[in-house]
Order: sequence, then C-alpha cells, then structure tokens
Amino acid sequence: MRQNHKLTKIFKLVTVIALMACLLMSSIPITNAASQTDFKNFSIDDIEIIQFTNGYYTEDYDYDKDEYVKWYNYDYSSKIVGTATLTDGSTVDIDDAWIYTNNVNITDDQSVNNQWGLGSHQVTAELEGIKTTFNVNIVKPPFTVKSIEINDIDIVEYTSGYYTKDYDYDKDEYVEWYKYNNFDVRGTITFNDGTSCDISYGGFEYKDTYYSFDFENDQSYENQWDIGTHKVVAKAFGFETSFNCNIKESPYASIEILSVAPVREKENSWDYEYALKFVYKVTYKDGRVEQRNPDDYYDDNPTISIIGDWQIGKENEFIVHLGKATAKGYAEVIPDYGFDFVAQNDGFYITNCTLEDEDIIIPEEIAGKKVIGITSLGYRYDTKSITIPDSVKTISEDAFEDCSSLQSLTIGGGVEYLSAKMFMRLYNLSEINVSSNNKNYLSIEGVVYNSAVDTMVVYPNGKSKSHTVPASVSNIDAITESKSDNINIVFADESKYYKTVDGVTYTVDMTKVVLCNKTKGGKYTMPDSVTQISDKAFAACKNLTDVNISKNVTDIVYSAFRGCTSLNNVSLPSNVTKISNEAFAKCTSLKDISLSDNLEAIGDSAFYESGLAKITIPDKVKSVDDYAFAKSKVQTITIGKSVGTIGEGTFQQTPVINVSIPDNVKSIGASAFYLCENLKSINLGSGLTEIKDCTFAKTALNNVFIPKNITKICYKAFENCNYLNDLEIKGDNVEIGECAFIGCPLKNYSPSENISNYGDSSFRYSKIRNFHAGKTVTEIAYNAFGGCKELSDIKIPDTVLKISSCAFDGTKWYDAQPDGSVYLDHIYLRNKGESAPQNLTIKEGTKTIADGALFNVFCGATENIKTISLPDSLIRIGDLAFNGCTSLTEITIPASVEQIGDYAFLGCESLTSINVDPNNKFYSSENGVLFNKNKTELIYCPKQSSGEYTVPNSVKTIKSFAFANSGTERIVINRTNVKLEDYAIGYTTEPWIPVVSEVTKKWSTKNLDAIICCAKGSTADQYVQNTKDNDKLKCEYIDPTIIIDFGDANGDGEINAKDRMMLTRHLAKWSGYENIDMTAADLNNDGAVNAKDRMILTRHIAKWSGYETLPYTK
Repeated sequence: MRQNHKLTKIFKLVTVIALMACLLMSSIPITNAASQTDFKNFSIDDIEIIQFTNGYYTEDYDYDKDEYVKWYNYDYSSKIVGTATLTDGSTVDIDDAWIYTNNVNITDDQSVNNQWGLGSHQVTAELEGIKTTFNVNIVKPPFTVKSIEINDIDIVEYTSGYYTKDYDYDKDEYVEWYKYNNFDVRGTITFNDGTSCDISYGGFEYKDTYYSFDFENDQSYENQWDIGTHKVVAKAFGFETSFNCNIKESPYASIEILSVAPVREKENSWDYEYALKFVYKVTYKDGRVEQRNPDDYYDDNPTISIIGDWQIGKENEFIVHLGKATAKGYAEVIPDYGFDFVAQNDGFYITNCTLEDEDIIIPEEIAGKKVIGITSLGYRYDTKSITIPDSVKTISEDAFEDCSSLQSLTIGGGVEYLSAKMFMRLYNLSEINVSSNNKNYLSIEGVVYNSAVDTMVVYPNGKSKSHTVPASVSNIDAITESKSDNINIVFADESKYYKTVDGVTYTVDMTKVVLCNKTKGGKYTMPDSVTQISDKAFAACKNLTDVNISKNVTDIVYSAFRGCTSLNNVSLPSNVTKISNEAFAKCTSLKDISLSDNLEAIGDSAFYESGLAKITIPDKVKSVDDYAFAKSKVQTITIGKSVGTIGEGTFQQTPVINVSIPDNVKSIGASAFYLCENLKSINLGSGLTEIKDCTFAKTALNNVFIPKNITKICYKAFENCNYLNDLEIKGDNVEIGECAFIGCPLKNYSPSENISNYGDSSFRYSKIRNFHAGKTVTEIAYNAFGGCKELSDIKIPDTVLKISSCAFDGTKWYDAQPDGSVYLDHIYLRNKGESAPQNLTIKEGTKTIADGALFNVFCGATENIKTISLPDSLIRIGDLAFNGCTSLTEITIPASVEQIGDYAFLGCESLTSINVDPNNKFYSSENGVLFNKNKTELIYCPKQSSGEYTVPNSVKTIKSFAFANSGTERIVINRTNVKLEDYAIGYTTEPWIPVVSEVTKKWSTKNLDAIICCAKGSTADQYVQNTKDNDKLKCEYIDPTIIIDFGDANGDGEINAKDRMMLTRHLAKWSGYENIDMTAADLNNDGAVNAKDRMILTRHIAKWSGYETLPYTK
C-alpha cells in the first residue's frame, strides 16, 4: 500500500509540473510585454504574519523519515507591497498584482525539512536580473488559545462538497468521487485570558480580524465517506480539536430541470459551472414538491458537472446532482462580445464589461451597431488601461466607479462632456489622454482642460509627475475634486491669475492660498492678506513643521493640512470659527493645539489619526462631528459647555483613560469610544437618554454607573468589555438592546429591578450567578443569558409573558434540568433532549409557552408530537412555539389565551384543525381555521382536505404565512380590499432564524403554487402581480358582486351608520379611510364610488321606500 501511495503522489506531482510548464510557456509573450517598461529597480517592504495564518497545511515526502509529513506552508503573496523606480526617476506603488503581471520570481527556503518558525525569514524577488530581498516576520498570535469546542455537524449526503477525480490503478482510468469540504461549524474558542469568541462559518472573529480553521480528515478515493459519523480535525494556531461530521441520508427523491438561462461562451468548463443559472423542481421522498430559483438561497445546493467541451449552440449537456438525485440539462451558449449593452438612439450603450484583460479597448461597433455611450463597465478591479473610441458621445458619471486599478485612460473625439467627479475614486489613474479630434477637451501631460484652455477639468488622482499649468488657465477647482494628497503642479511664470511665492501659490491678489509645493518644509507664515484657504492646499506637505495662519482666516477648510506628518505646531487665529472635515487628519506629529474660543464647529475626521495627546473643546462648539479625533493619541478630553452632540466614532480607538460627559451633552454617536483599550472609567451626564450602538464596546472599563436619565442601552453598547465586573443601572423601564453586555464578566452584578426587556444575547457569556428579574420586565429575548456558565439561580415574575426558549441555553441552571419538558416558574420553556412524547400535556398553572418552545431546530424529536393539551391557565403562546411539530394534527386553544405569537403554527404540516374555546375573548375559529375574535384577521389556515378555501367576507387582513401549510390549490377572496401581509400566501424554506421580527427579511420565502380567485384590480390581484415568483402564484378573476353584501363598506357583516360614516370619510379623502371595499360601496353598480352611493346608503339605512334592496339599480 505504501508503494502504491508513493506512485500516486509521484504521478500527481509529474502532472502538476507538466501543467505548470504549459502555463509558464503560454504566458511568456504576456510576461515580456508586461516587463518591457521603463523599469529601473524595485523594493518590497518587510511583511509581518501571525504564526499559523496566511498559509495552508500541505504534505511532502520526508526522505529521512521515509514517509509523508504534514507541515504549514506560509503564503505571503497577498501581503506584498513596495515601490518600483522607473528610469525617469519617478516611482509607482507595487503589490501582489504587479508581482504577478510582471512575472517576478519569488523564492524562499520553506520546505518540509525547513519549516518556518517564529522569527525573520528572508525572501528573494527577481525581475530581469534585478534582485531584491525582504523579510517575512512570523510573530506570535495576539492571544493564546486555551480550548476549542466545536459542535458536531450534520450534512446531507452528496451536498456541501464537490465531485473530483482520482486515478484508479486497478481500473486504469480516472474515477469520479464526491469529497465533502464545506464544514460550516459552530462552537466556542476560549483564550487564556478568559475571553472567548463564537465560531461560525469555519472560523472566528477576534478584535475585528477574522481567522479561519484548517480542516483535516481521512477522505480519499479509497476511503469515500458514506452515511454515518466521520471525524474531522480542526487546527488553529498550533492548537487542534476534533468534531464529528454526520452524513445523513438525502431527503431528495428526484430533481427536474425546468428552464436554463443562456450562458456566454467561456474558456474553461469550470467557468460554465459558475455561470449556469437554471430553475429546477425538487421532489422529496415524503412527496413534497418544491420549485427552486437560481438566485435564492438553500441549505443544500446542487453540484454541477459539465459534460464534454461546450460550443456555441443549444446542445451543451450538464448533469445536476442533489444528494443522490440527478438530472440532465442542456444549455445554450451564446457569443461573448466582452460587453453587456442596451440599444438606445440608434446605437449601443455599454452597461458592463465581461472581459478579464488588464487593457480594455472598447469597440467602435458591436454586431453592426455603433457604440455611442458608456453607462458602466462593472467591477473592473484589475483593469489598468481603457481606450474609448471616437463613436462614444456620452459617459455616465459612474461609468468608471469600480475600475479601482485603472492607470491610463484614452478618450475619443466624440465625447461631449467630462467632469472631475467621474474619476474621483480612481486613485491609481495617472493620465488621461484625449484624442486630438475632440472639439470640447484636450489633454496636456495627462491632465484634461477645456478646449479654450482656461479651465482645468480633470486632474488624475494617481498623477505623480510634476505638471505645469498653462498661463491661460484661470480656474483650477478640479484639483479640489481630486482625492490625491500628492498633487504636484507648478504655474507658468507669465500667469495672470496665480502667483507663487516661496513654494506657495496664491491668487494673484494674495487673498487665497491655492496650493503648497509638496517639497516645502520648515516654518511657514501665511500673509494676513489671505482670507481663504483652498481645499487640500497643504495636504501631504510632509516637511512642514510650523504654520502661522493669517488672522483673517475663519475656516480651516477640507483636508487643508491632511497628512502633514512633520507638522508639530499650528498657530490658529482667534477669528477661526470652523475646523472642517479632515483639516488636520493624519498630522501625526501634531501633539498639541490651542483652539480659538470663537470656534463653533469641528468637522468629520478633523483630527483623525493625529498626534494630539490632549484636547479641550471650546465652550462655543455645539457639535463634534463623526470621527473627529478617532485613532488620534488623545488621552485627556475636556468637553465644552455648549457641546450637545458627540458624533459617531468621535474618539474611537484613542488611548483616552477617563471620560466625563457633561450634562449639556444630549447625544453620543455610535462607536464614539469603541476600542478605546485604555478607557477605565466614564461619568455619564444627565442630558443623555440612551447609549448607542457600540459606544463603549471593547474598552477597559471595570465599573459602570448608568444614571436614571438613561432608558435605553443599544446594540453592543458594552460588548466585550473584558474587565467590566461592576454595573449599576438606575433608570426606570430600561431597555437592554441586543448584545449590549455580551462577553462582559459582570461578576459583581445582580440584574436590576427596573429593566423592561432583555434583548438578544444582551448578557451572553457573562459570569452572572443569579438572575431575579424585576416586575417591570416584559420580555427576555433569544440567548439573553446564553452561555452564562455560572448562572444557577433564576426567578421570573408573572409579568414576563414573552420569553425565548433559548434565553438561558448553556447556563448552569439549564444544564442541570433533566430531559423532557423544562419549566421555569410559570413558563413552559422547551422540550429538552432527543426525545419527545407523542401526547404532550402542558401542566396547569403555566401562563406562557416560550418562543420556539417546540421549534424542532432548538428541540429534539418534536416531530413525534401528535397531540398537545393546553392548560386553562395559559395566557400566551409564543412566536414559533410549535414550529416543526410536523405530526401535530389538532389543537384546542383555551379561553384564557390572550396572545398567540407570530408564526406559532408554521411548519405544522399535519395540522388539520385549530379549535378555539367559544369563551375566548381574543381569538375564534371556524372550520378549524384560526382568526382573531371578530374574524377580521385570518391568522392561520391548517391543512385543507378539499384543496380549496374561501376567505370569509369579514376578513380584512390575511397574516404572513397564513396559508403556508394549508395545501390549498385555490383560495377565493371575494372582498376587493383585503390586506395581504408579506407572504400571506407563502411559506418559508428556512424557519430557523430566532429573530422573528425580521422574518420576512431573513428567511428564504416562497409563494404557494396556487390560484387566487379574486376581483381584477383588487388588493389580492395586486399581491399576485407584485410577487417575485408569480409564475407559481396565479390569478383567476371572479365577479365579487355575486356574493358581496352591498352597503357593508367596513366588512363587519352589518349595514348601518358605521358604513355610512366610513363611506363619507372615504369620499372626503380622510387619512386612514382610503382602503374600503369598493365593490360593497358601489351601491348602484355603475363601476364608481361617489356621492350617489352615499345617498343610496343613507336612504337604505333610513328605510326609504324603494331603497330596501341593494344594489339600487333604478
């Protein structure tokens, strides 16, 4: 076996080497072309990589050990950055794409016998005989892994993987087999400092960085996985653990391809696999049928095999695999012109480019028609140059928005309009060349001017070479639209509009600073004649150290001194009232600044990443805008007496230690102090009413006092404050938002009596030991205390009716509960364990059934439950309470029930009848269908034996998923104004999202394959026409006048003064009275609702002779 294994490896190695040789030979012409530039030399910066990241485990033969050995091979290519110097002395930034394009040879000494450890390792890069070296520094992770716990996963056979081929020596041929590789694991990784992170999607996030696991298993051609349990090893940072992958039997009986979209011609078969879009029908082994569309998400997606070499035409064969079910399909391949386009004005407008070339040449014609416009070129991240022909007249403002690597652009003679905004995001664009045939524009040294050469139109962001502005130019506002900090221009000596003095250019009257030469250094004193500074005038002047600003300047404008990294002293005059966006951003040497007492506004990112160590905000400042001091070095903050608003992220990631928010501050923006890792204490003023998203997340706070004025603590407000043990909340009816205190230890915190609700995961993973909820609490949401491993003492007052069955998952209390029905005081929490009784009785005294209590995603074997007996004490049935009880056939709702949560019966496929006690004051039933008390809302229609259902005329609203499990093929809606909520005639394929308030946004939802019988133009008709997959849901129009109660405008089954009032207010266009039953209100049956109908109704109610019968047709 070993020898055979060696031969297999050697055979594969030879094959790979041969393929690489072919690829290398085929790339030689391109490589030579790419490297024949004005290239002189290049350098690459040293790279830092965390140990056991940015690489992969591989296997090589160790001749000393005479066996194959697994080792970790680092791949640092994506991190390469550096500088290339051209022969003219200019430089360009280089990255991994530049290395690849120019075929730079990278070599290092990694091998199975020389595996890289911690420390520095030298790498050599060579291009055309020129060599350079750089170091790859392997450093320790920012954490030490203590343990990794990964839950076992279930995978349906022949899904979550791909078909591959290996050589079978016995058969002397390549044989196809299925390999599983998509391990969507969940679990927890714990670090030595006691903190932990959730594991999801094959990795985890630590301090905003995502790390992936490496997975190993024993799959091979000789050892293909079958149904059953298989071990998988997960590795991360030298630590490894294992979990079981349970391959389950496929539930799919067959699949049928219904339609296939045409696909453009591709070079490789795998390109066709990704490009194919088709609609297919899935038949399950239990008889269910489902139609699937290509753009929708499903847990199990099919695998595609391309058969043969595809050609232009319709007979291109492919096989679709879903589990063991397969189907054959045929696709039409159409020519690929390299562009998407639409016809307009006797020509084509380009809407997308599908070419993968770095150099794009747009054709004059496509399929015999002129190309006259460009709307968009799509996502062209790798494109370096674009040539536009003379036929193009129009270019949209967003045409080049996603061409982020574009360096050179050639514009034809037909283009009629250009603006700087078209090129704002093209940071690498170094030149724009305009055809000499263009009558509107010309280019000089890659810069665009109007034809009169008095206005600069576009200054490319990536231009680094010096440019001389012609003397005739009076307007250079285009440079303020440029996002580059490296504007390098000089002005002709004979210019009548601009004057340069000692490296600084002014308007000729010396009232406005236009631009400073980037090489200017030392001290600069601005003349007092200056009243204005142009945007970005001094940006990236990296040698400036001292600046005295004119006493007549009032506004330090946008990016005025951005990136002046040596600037350490700025003298601001007392007249300055505004410091605009990014004015001093990235001034890393600016450690102190005295702000004018007259200052009124500090703009977005004004001191972003500056070196300021302390800041005093003057008393006239009313707001400090978003990210104003983010990532600066500020340790001390004094906030002025007039500041009412502190913006989003204002002090984010600063080393501030203590913060006192004065009473005048009414609002602090989201993430204002996010990741301030030295922040140990805060004092919150009386002006605040809420703490917004992530405001103090990931700080070093160890105790927090939240005063009475604060009534809302929002999403992740204190997330992962790893030292926060003491917490006091004083407000009344305080709302704790989602993940508000997730990951905070809170060892000394006992939950307050004054909380109104606990949001999703609000105290998850804390070290709380007891939870005695106060009487003000009304809701405890999903995983609110999940993972609180020390929580053993829980008491819930009768006021709590809405609670998630997963609220206390992973707590000491829940883990101690025996399998079966779990109760928490007056709450039926859930069914625990892997079994459930066929006949479930909820004990007397229970007041609420938790959200998802029998949801089969959270609970075991609930599909076995056939009957549920509810107690007379029950007040609430929770959201998704019985979801997945697929064998439940009948249920009775007692008179005591006041609330039935959203989607409570969704997924109850066998349920045929819901019976409501006639004495119930809130709900009713008719023929087994659930309604509100007066039957104006249809809540849930269980399985119908006849396949047809007629909605009662009293119904005004059909709730979401009301017909999800009804099995109805025809639904009759006589009323013209019935409101159908989202997916009222729909169902969900993913009923697992715990946050049901966002169900229609997150679930994968479909409409039933049914016929809606309704009036043309009715709300039901509009519902069908507006559905995305209306090929399944169809209308059959009926005449509603046959069975409508004429005069019953409000649909309550009676004709009285209420109907007349509703009709009167509808005709007067009162708000809220727009939606009445137009058929019932058309009392003379003339097709219109107007004052005549109101008169007829008035006389009918007054019992006038001749008006006894409606509709009135005399």
